[in-house]
Amino acid sequence: MCDLGFCLVCTSTAGCSAPTPACDPTASGGLGACFQCLSSFDCTTPATPICDTTARVCIPATPPVAGDTCANPIPITLATLPDGGTGADLAFDSTTAHNLYAPSSTGTCGYGADGKELVYELTLGAAKNLSVTSTGVGLADPVIYLRTSPCETGPELACSDVSYGGGTESFSLGSLAAGTYYLFVDDYAPDAGGQQSVHLDVFSPPPGDSCANPIPVPFTDGGTFRINLADFSHHETSATAGTCGSPTGPDIVYSLTTSAPRSLKVVATPVQPADGGTTLNDPYIFVRAAPCATGAELICADDGWGNTVETLPTDGGVYGLGTGTYFIIVGDWNYPPDPTDLSVTVGP
Repeated sequence: MCDLGFCLVCTSTAGCSAPTPACDPTASGGLGACFQCLSSFDCTTPATPICDTTARVCIPATPPVAGDTCANPIPITLATLPDGGTGADLAFDSTTAHNLYAPSSTGTCGYGADGKELVYELTLGAAKNLSVTSTGVGLADPVIYLRTSPCETGPELACSDVSYGGGTESFSLGSLAAGTYYLFVDDYAPDAGGQQSVHLDVFSPPPGDSCANPIPVPFTDGGTFRINLADFSHHETSATAGTCGSPTGPDIVYSLTTSAPRSLKVVATPVQPADGGTTLNDPYIFVRAAPCATGAELICADDGWGNTVETLPTDGGVYGLGTGTYFIIVGDWNYPPDPTDLSVTVGP
């Protein structure tokens, strides 16, 4: 295919044929090129089921390396942690692994992550929250992402690639359903392999983690509900962000039922760290009518920046509520945040 003096070799698989049926339209300076394979999806012969994504040819699966492909993922064994949750530290070393998943089949955040990777399998027997962190050893440049089953084609749930060599990648997910998940630990640099320090935390969703288990404010006819050191530990970001911001930190959901029209005031005060440093907490607050996840937003407060008291309403007054059930969501822009002092005052 030629246009204005430029001849394209291929733009899709339709432009290629055996024995090189796979098209990479970005090769040869954007003119495209045909190869035997771009990923293991293209290797359909049992004797050579793996794609060497450097040479882009199909190769035998021997010698097998644990975690090299979705066919032999490394099972993750969880151990009990001091905080009551479970977790695992993975001895990740991809030095002897292969670069079998080309950029086109890596996580969405790591397109171009052409290093060696390993695949891990995590099985959950019940709904859990999950946090994953990976730090490169030396110049290793981590890219991590999580998929549901099936391993190679299942929907991606999370992906992290924001750092460079020796950096740290992390993601957190709330209320993962029981089932099997696949964690890909990759290296961004072409054909690079090395060591990373990988840690997983798996724990039951705490009270207030989502609209499914809000924390009740324990009065209907007036008073002040105060939580000293509202702790966001093990809480995740819910899908209920308010219109006044789109934070990435965790939040806590509270429910309030009024038996008559009432006034409402909520104050979130960042707590300074015990080590004498300055907190970066940046709280936000908003209120929704029922149902929690989809009800109308009534008021939202996010006026301050880090280490600033947030008050709802923002003018320091009160907000009028009718009779009914309401949901107060208090969260933070940062992850992980320090604790926050919280007070909810309901008056006549």
